[in-house]
Amino acid sequence: MDNHTNSAEELYALYHKDIVCFFAEHLAEREAAWDLCHEVFVRLLFWHEIERLPLQEIALRTGTTEPVLSTELWRARKRLQREYLRRRFQDWLSADEEIFEHLDALLRFNLTASPEEQLRHLETQQRTYFDRIAPTWDEYVASAYEADLQERLTRLLPWHKNMTVLDAGTGTGYLTGMIAPLVGNIIGVDCAPAMLIRAGEKMAKAGYRHVSFKEGMAEELPLATGSVDVAMCHMLLHHVVSPRTVLAELRRVVRPGGYVLIIDAHAHKMHWTPEAFGDLHYGTNLKKVRKHLSALRMQTLLVEDTGISHSDNFIGRAADFMNFLLLGQVGERVSTDWDHDRRRGGEHV
Repeated sequence: MDNHTNSAEELYALYHKDIVCFFAEHLAEREAAWDLCHEVFVRLLFWHEIERLPLQEIALRTGTTEPVLSTELWRARKRLQREYLRRRFQDWLSADEEIFEHLDALLRFNLTASPEEQLRHLETQQRTYFDRIAPTWDEYVASAYEADLQERLTRLLPWHKNMTVLDAGTGTGYLTGMIAPLVGNIIGVDCAPAMLIRAGEKMAKAGYRHVSFKEGMAEELPLATGSVDVAMCHMLLHHVVSPRTVLAELRRVVRPGGYVLIIDAHAHKMHWTPEAFGDLHYGTNLKKVRKHLSALRMQTLLVEDTGISHSDNFIGRAADFMNFLLLGQVGERVSTDWDHDRRRGGEHV
């Protein structure tokens, strides 16, 4: 609710019935739901946000202590904000999307902008951030990411020249450059034109004529269904509104029996990353990724840790992010020599 004038009052006038319905779904007695809504909104939010009463006065009126009241006030605001956002975006996002856990920190409270406009704003912010950072991105990646990743990926799959590979969220071609020597066709997709220009320059300099790039969103990949053998993404999922939607798109473009390769940062508690890196999530919840893949009828073949990302050379504050690698397969699993000879360290499923 931030510092917007009359925001709590406007919210109460417009949505108090919906909030009462929400409480009623969790309480057997309807009168108790009304009382709870009244207690949270009028006695806490209204007094604090509109009348600007000090906590001491509210504590006297409610018969509680200031520390308890302060904690409950914060919890009430977060709960109501979260449920308000779930209802507001119900035609655009599933109610259990990970982003609802912190969407209120990414969007300013706005009763006039449509949900579509607000989501487009987040996408525009992402594109603008990566366009701005493109000139120095390679330098950051070289210092921050996994030193042994190329060797790891080279041995991960039975790469061959008949393969077509997608690198979603390719950026300046970090993964593309690693895999290009191993396959016959590779396509990089990214939403930031400046990143794609830099990636194209690098691949041309390396002489990779079988590499192409397309501008597009990971949530709506500009590729035909079942058109690639492997879809991979590196540090993408924590930059998208809906990781589940992106995973579904990766699955869509991979042929039956093909693979999906995900490398991302584990979930963390460094809440400054949206401002510093343009993140939309605080890392990526591996358990939820596996749940989404299972719902998409994809088999998880391997999960393993894949090093640490270091951010101190980029923004002047030291922070290490633990990363994971997940390999999944679409459709029926096909037994390969790789399945039997997989090297150490991974979690097999």
